[in-house]
Amino acid sequence: MNLTSKVKLENGILTLSLINEEQIEVGYIQGKLLSDRLNLERTVVNESFQGLGLGSKLVELALEYAKIHQLKLVPICSYTKKYFTKHPEYKNLLINLD
Repeated sequence: MNLTSKVKLENGILTLSLINEEQIEVGYIQGKLLSDRLNLERTVVNESFQGLGLGSKLVELALEYAKIHQLKLVPICSYTKKYFTKHPEYKNLLINLD
């Protein structure tokens, strides 16, 4: 599946989307963008596309965005918390508020 990404920032809410070749949004990761961090609040994959590893691809988009913009990430939604538990190599990019 060929995917492109789309970035939308509106009222301090950042949405990173994955779009397929038919221009359908297959999923998105969303969070509040603060001056030095991005709170990852929601990860959603369209039901028709679940089970294809797209949740991980969305987190990877957020990681790329954070690196480019020199931000720390705060995993708030359950998916991102689980992802970063499985990928401790990204610990240096995280702020844990628990």
